[in-house]
Amino acid sequence: LAVELKENEPIKGRVGTVGYMAPEIVKNERYSYGVDWWGLGCLIYEMIEGKAPFRQRKEKVKREEVERRVREDQEKYSDKFSEAGRTLCRLLGYFLWLNIVEGVASVL
Repeated sequence: LAVELKENEPIKGRVGTVGYMAPEIVKNERYSYGVDWWGLGCLIYEMIEGKAPFRQRKEKVKREEVERRVREDQEKYSDKFSEAGRTLCRLLGYFLWLNIVEGVASVL
C-alpha cells in the first residue's frame, strides 16, 4: 500500500507493513518522503540478515508488539553484516532523521 504525497505537505496516517514503517508512522506523527529511507533500510537489512529487523523469522507476534519494537528497540546486527552493510542501514536511518529535521526547519 502507498500514499501519494504532495510537495512540502507532510501527511499523517498509517499505510504500509508495520515492520517496515518508520517510527513516525507507527507513532501516528506527521511524515513525508523521508520514511521511504527507513523502509529501504529495513529491506536491505532483511536481504542481508534473512529476517526483518524487528521480528524473528517465523515468529508469531502481534502488530502492537512489532510497533513497540519499531518505536523503542535498537536494531541488532549479526555477523552476516559487513561493516559496510551496517553503515548503509544506519545511514538510511540518518537520512530519515535529516528529512525530519529539514521538515521541522522549513515550518519554523
